[in-house]
Amino acid sequence: MVRQLLSLAMVDRAETELHDPVHILPTLRDVVNDLSRPASEKDLKVRLPDTQAVLENSNPILMAVALRNVIENAISAAPEQSEIDIFIETTSGHLCILVMDRGPGIAETDRSKITDRFFHGTGVTTNGSGLGLAIVETAVKRLGGSLRFAPRKDGGEVVSLEFPLQQGSI
Repeated sequence: MVRQLLSLAMVDRAETELHDPVHILPTLRDVVNDLSRPASEKDLKVRLPDTQAVLENSNPILMAVALRNVIENAISAAPEQSEIDIFIETTSGHLCILVMDRGPGIAETDRSKITDRFFHGTGVTTNGSGLGLAIVETAVKRLGGSLRFAPRKDGGEVVSLEFPLQQGSI
């Protein structure tokens, strides 16, 4: 809870001026390495993309905080011995990072509230603070992006973090 509150305060006060490049794949690797213990405790396989992508004029700290919270949620939601798939896609001037798990997904009645601070979804059995997705949404907005949630085909959830590409990115 303390880490989440500190992260929330940091993203709330983060500069809106974006001026550093973010190399997505190394950032994802760092986050997954940091979360390797909870993933291994559930015998999860986290599959990373092999796609290289760079967001110019961004903020590496905000990006890492957003990705950490999304991947941490996926690990928490995923059933034991399952997989979490992460993809990077670029389409029509946007870069999209997709994090997909095989957990129970987000209840339809919770979708409009899932990024509210301290919200715990229907049927959630983990001891989370209810701040993770609020942190993600704030960080993504500060980075000029958008956050989306969708049910995954055959069960689970797909979390999409979408950012506009500047000239010369990728």
